[in-house]
Amino acid sequence: MHSLGNCPKYLQNRVITGPTDDVPAGKARTGKELTDGQRSWIEQADTFFIAGHAPEQGADSSHRGGMPGFVTVAGPRTLRWPDCTGNQFSMTLGNLHVDPSCDLLFLDREHGHTLQFTGTGRIDWDPRSAAAYPGALRVVEFAIDTVVEIDNASPLRRELLNHSRFNPPVA
Repeated sequence: MHSLGNCPKYLQNRVITGPTDDVPAGKARTGKELTDGQRSWIEQADTFFIAGHAPEQGADSSHRGGMPGFVTVAGPRTLRWPDCTGNQFSMTLGNLHVDPSCDLLFLDREHGHTLQFTGTGRIDWDPRSAAAYPGALRVVEFAIDTVVEIDNASPLRRELLNHSRFNPPVA
């Protein structure tokens, strides 16, 4: 068994404002393409989580963070984000290299909603692509297979205090 700490460099500072036990979780809404509301959610996100898998090594998950707008919607089924210097373990990139299947999770922490994706990731090593994102070493492109949105999926609520001082500016 392996255990590696996630790099806290791009984590945003949030405070728990309390659980909301009186609001039931909504039904899962699924689709193959982003709705306008989901597009807006992603474009305003400052954090998401990515899970991947390497054969014979197991699963891995980590966060990606930045200023709102660091994830770009490149089409109804395509997301892009910069890969910046983190903990230098490169577990996520290694997983994508050997098995591009991965999942993404975006949280609406103020309301407890979740936006989940299954799909495939591809590492764009072209320095010209990375140049479009301040601080990026490379870019990851994600092709969406399935979208799942659930309102009130989590009873926890959190409020943003401030963004990480390490977040690169958004171009």
